[in-house]
Amino acid sequence: MVRCAVPKTTRRPHLTANNRLLWPVVEALRVSKLDIPRALADVGLDEEATNAPDGRVSLDQLYQVWRFAVERTGDTELGLKLSVFSNPSFSVSWPMPLALLEHLGMSSANLADAIATQNRFMRLLHDGLRFYVEADGAMSSVRMEVPAEEPAALIDLNMAVALNLGRRITRRELPLTEVWLTHGAPADPKPYREFFGTNVRFSAPFNALFGPTEEFQRPLPTHSDTFKRRVTQHAEKLLAALPSLDFFEDRVCAQIEAELPDGNTNAAAVAEKLGVSARTLHRRLQQEGTSYQDLLDRVRFRLAVRYLGAGRTVAEVAQLVGFAQASTFHRAFKSWTGETPAEYQEHHGSPASPASIPPSANGAS
Repeated sequence: MVRCAVPKTTRRPHLTANNRLLWPVVEALRVSKLDIPRALADVGLDEEATNAPDGRVSLDQLYQVWRFAVERTGDTELGLKLSVFSNPSFSVSWPMPLALLEHLGMSSANLADAIATQNRFMRLLHDGLRFYVEADGAMSSVRMEVPAEEPAALIDLNMAVALNLGRRITRRELPLTEVWLTHGAPADPKPYREFFGTNVRFSAPFNALFGPTEEFQRPLPTHSDTFKRRVTQHAEKLLAALPSLDFFEDRVCAQIEAELPDGNTNAAAVAEKLGVSARTLHRRLQQEGTSYQDLLDRVRFRLAVRYLGAGRTVAEVAQLVGFAQASTFHRAFKSWTGETPAEYQEHHGSPASPASIPPSANGAS
């Protein structure tokens, strides 16, 4: 079992999600004849708030309800099963904001363009939820990043809905070569293999759907720049109405990631690129409950896990995450995980089909 001391995430109690992510799980509680008012009251909610048009709930509330449902029903595959509402063959309109994400996708040039466009507005569904495509020759992956506390059932729901959304946009089956899920394996993995139509790897380094690059580049018959502009304008208005999430640490993490391949890990250099003094950088991070060293370790850890899991050599990974010596990276990685990079790679190797995944500036911390 890997011991994971990094990454640490700053607790952000004001992160929220669209209350529609509660609707399927509340319905599951109803079918199981469980006490819904009690379950909601325990997290400070009621059915009126849960059903309010365009309502938002805190991520903590959302997570607690999902965990309660899995615990009380005993169904560890609940998220996968509840994704049935997003079946791409259903003619009924999807609830907002999924309908909006669908229209953004359908009007895009291809699936890769659709995912990049949708990612800009993923906050309308869930703060901290991100999707992006990474291509490497003939194979590509769609990686999903979520907050560290995301329940396994909600990860399943997000991944299943994402695949169904892609199928609805493209009007194709979208064959996959492999699926990665970060949570542990269920007692019976067969429903996962049947749903995704391919091998599913559990306890993976990150959540991802792998498939042929040509599936992401094929032109969409519904592509319309004019319609996309109109839908985008509407989405931007909805996004602007949400509370600001301008965290300084996110900007620092993004700049650290940009600097690492060149070996730049100095806080002063990062501060200069962000237009602030080193003293201001440290002070603002302290106000957000973190430090520069914590963020540097977090970014290095996240990227190292991604690159090792994708099959890159230890020497390559050491350089990509800003270590001058592979031996120094070796010691740091073992302090984070309890395993050496080689041991981690042996236990969490790359998928059989896709080629190794290249560095990306689109990742999120």
